[in-house]
Amino acid sequence: MSVIKYDELEREGPKVQVLGIQNRYQSSDLLSFNLSVNQDGYFWVFLIDDQENYSLLYPTNQNQDNFILKDNNKFLPGSSVYWQLNTNGKAEEKNALLVVGHHENIPINAEAISDFNDWAKWYKELDYIKKSKQIFNFIIYRP
Repeated sequence: MSVIKYDELEREGPKVQVLGIQNRYQSSDLLSFNLSVNQDGYFWVFLIDDQENYSLLYPTNQNQDNFILKDNNKFLPGSSVYWQLNTNGKAEEKNALLVVGHHENIPINAEAISDFNDWAKWYKELDYIKKSKQIFNFIIYRP
């Protein structure tokens, strides 16, 4: 039996830069941004709300092509889809955008992912060395 200390393994997964995301959004604002990546790969974008609910924003049923080429920006959500941000009646709430990258396209059932445990089960299917994830936090406020 052998034990691998994952923190010491160097990852090769694609890195992503999110351009145009803000720190604060007013309730009812539309969310949009560009993804810029350092290597070709497949990408998934999740919204995590203040109740720790996970929603797959990208890819969608209308836009299932989640392959992004290196040095090409991908504007999301695209031209025919809108992502409107709303609070759950609170004056202010914390949300996060979670971006996952991988070298191959792993099937995902968006309806089956609603919380961290569901997401983690899918995320474990990705090769540890070839995957990456980044979180971008932001606030939604009600004026």
